[in-house]
Amino acid sequence: GTGTGAGAASAAGFGLPCFAPYHIPWAAYILRSPESYVVPENGLVFDQRRAFVFENWWHYDVPTQPTARVERLKQPVLNLLMMWSNQFQHFVFDTLSRLPMALPFLASHPEVKVLHPGGVAESFLMTLGLPRERLIQADMGTVYWAPTIYTPHYAFDSLGLMPAGVFRTIHPKLTSYHLHPELKPQARRSVVYLTREYPALHRSLLPENERKLIAAIVASLRNEYQLVEFHTAGKWELDRRVFEQAAVVLGPHGGAFSNIIFCEPGTHVVEFLPYCRIQQTSAAQGHDKHEINTRPCFHGLAHGSDLVHWVVEPLVFDFLKPGMVVDPDHVVEVLRTIGVAQ
Repeated sequence: GTGTGAGAASAAGFGLPCFAPYHIPWAAYILRSPESYVVPENGLVFDQRRAFVFENWWHYDVPTQPTARVERLKQPVLNLLMMWSNQFQHFVFDTLSRLPMALPFLASHPEVKVLHPGGVAESFLMTLGLPRERLIQADMGTVYWAPTIYTPHYAFDSLGLMPAGVFRTIHPKLTSYHLHPELKPQARRSVVYLTREYPALHRSLLPENERKLIAAIVASLRNEYQLVEFHTAGKWELDRRVFEQAAVVLGPHGGAFSNIIFCEPGTHVVEFLPYCRIQQTSAAQGHDKHEINTRPCFHGLAHGSDLVHWVVEPLVFDFLKPGMVVDPDHVVEVLRTIGVAQ
């Protein structure tokens, strides 16, 4: 990449001169940035001369106001800070998916600490073998300086897109049976339905439509399969057991689909979301490709987890409102094609 003069911003709050974003090319790599700062809110890394702007789905805001606190770390750190990465689904999309690249690096660089966003991050990192003493939880109101900041990155500019099979090396450690392989389900017989509460949540199905859908699914399933309506237990360590036993996971687009990282390879994922209609409508309204947000995050997550992704286009849909309607016959036909319905 080359430095650009566009978007130059003052960093006077840090006692630094004005600097321009330095755009990083599309690739997969770990950026090494000596004597640099990182902003926990969005993971922006910058030094005395430039800010490093990665090709991501979110925008990096170069800080222009003084911050309440700058903490100087004594040791080099791996930067796992990204937009909203203290939330489960965004941690899975944007942070966990970079760990297969980062873990071998950390194994060969024991002096490097891990700067993480908190939330579910610590439990995931420890499950993957990193000891607590190696972890530093970032405070969102603090900017951090370190002698060297390493940032793992692969570049896709749409939410949740990632390399196919990226979780292949870490998936075994994320399972509940990792230390007890004899507990691995021998046959996956669950069809897991991800409900969304109506009318509290956007993209929840109309209750009457959901009742008809569930009845149609139950009536059509082969004898060896059963429908399971998923309700979170509040901890991913408990929720994962539901998905480990799933042959199919289906439902309206929403954060619960992030749990498909716990599914066994080959599991089918059926998402209710009008990908084609969103793209066609946005294009007809004059939006360019960078303004069209088709939310391909679970498409990417499914392929990153070696799963099979299906889409059911709803009959009625508004991304920011409840009241989605799907055709039960269409959903059953997909399940019949998969082989779990008759």
